[in-house]
Amino acid sequence: MQKANMPTAARLVAAFLLAASTMLVAFMWVESYGEWRPKTPRLFYLCGIIGALIGWSSLGTRAGMGLGAGMSHGLRSAGHVAAWVVLTLALAAVGQAMQFHAYYSPVEALQALFEKCLEFLGMMLKADTVIFAACLGVLSGLLTEIANRHWR
Repeated sequence: MQKANMPTAARLVAAFLLAASTMLVAFMWVESYGEWRPKTPRLFYLCGIIGALIGWSSLGTRAGMGLGAGMSHGLRSAGHVAAWVVLTLALAAVGQAMQFHAYYSPVEALQALFEKCLEFLGMMLKADTVIFAACLGVLSGLLTEIANRHWR
């Protein structure tokens, strides 16, 4: 039988915490790379939306399995958020370059997308960013589990 897709306090807390965590990590990442600074705060809003969606659909649904599992699910969700943010930023960069006809074929655009993903992933894989994101993910999972216990 499929689990009901009803809103719960754990889902709400997970969405809020992962959205806030993702926005904090994005801010830290942008501050460490000043030359690649966005002109508008859309990057932070986009990262927050991605974090909220993953928190609601992934982390919030797995609440109720214990504190250790909650921390593990939070760490896994932080990894999912990082992967989606890297892919979204690469898609935005390639889409912006496509507006100026930088690619001659769709295959060239796909190659550029892969290169941009690797470039952004390399920029994101600094020790302080990874440790900060992992700690926030574990904390989000732990607090989601506590919220699930407190508000059933």
